[in-house]
Amino acid sequence: MVMKRSIFQKLAKILIELLIVFIGVYLAFQLNNYKEEGENQRIRNNYYKVLSKEFEQTAQNINQVVNQLKAVASLIEAKEKPQLSKIQRLDLSDNMYVLRSAFNSGYFENIDPKYINNIGKGAKHLDKVSNLLTNYNNKIQNVLIANNFENSIFYNEDGTLKNNYFWVKEDLDYIIYYLKMLEKVIVEEAIPDTKSLIE
Repeated sequence: MVMKRSIFQKLAKILIELLIVFIGVYLAFQLNNYKEEGENQRIRNNYYKVLSKEFEQTAQNINQVVNQLKAVASLIEAKEKPQLSKIQRLDLSDNMYVLRSAFNSGYFENIDPKYINNIGKGAKHLDKVSNLLTNYNNKIQNVLIANNFENSIFYNEDGTLKNNYFWVKEDLDYIIYYLKMLEKVIVEEAIPDTKSLIE
C-alpha cells in the first residue's frame, strides 16, 4: 500500500510537472501569437496610413490638373487663344505599388468587399481618364507637329476654335468631368474607407 501510494505520488508529481510545462509552453505560444498579431496589425496600419496619404496626394494632384484644364477651357470660351499643349500625366503608380504590396501580403484578405469594390470603381475611372488623356495628348501633338508647333492653327481670327478643332474643347470637358469623378471617388470613398481600416 505504501508502494502504491509512492507510485501514485510519483505519477502525480510527473503529471503536475507535465501540466506546468504544458501551461508554460501554451502561454509562451499565446504570447508569441499575440506579439505576432500586434506586429501584423502595426504593418497593416502602416500600409493603410501610407495608402491614405497617397490617395490624399493624388486627390490634390487631380484638383490641380482640373483647375489648369478649366483655366484653358475658360480662355477658349473667352476667345483668348490659349496655348494648347499636352496635359501632364497623372502618375498613380505609387498608389498601385502600395495596393499591390498590401494585397500580396494578405493585408486586404479580410476586408469588407465594399472597399475592394470602391478600389475597382476608382481603377475604372482611372482607366477612362488615362485613355482620354492619351487620346487628347496624341491629337494635340499630331496637330502641333504637323504645323511646326504653331498654336494659332487652332483658332480663327476672332479667337474662336476652328470647326475642325472643336474636339479640343469637347475633349477638355470630358477629361475634366472624369477627373472630377475620379477625385470624388478618392475623396468620398477611398480615403474615408482606408482611414476606417486603421486600428
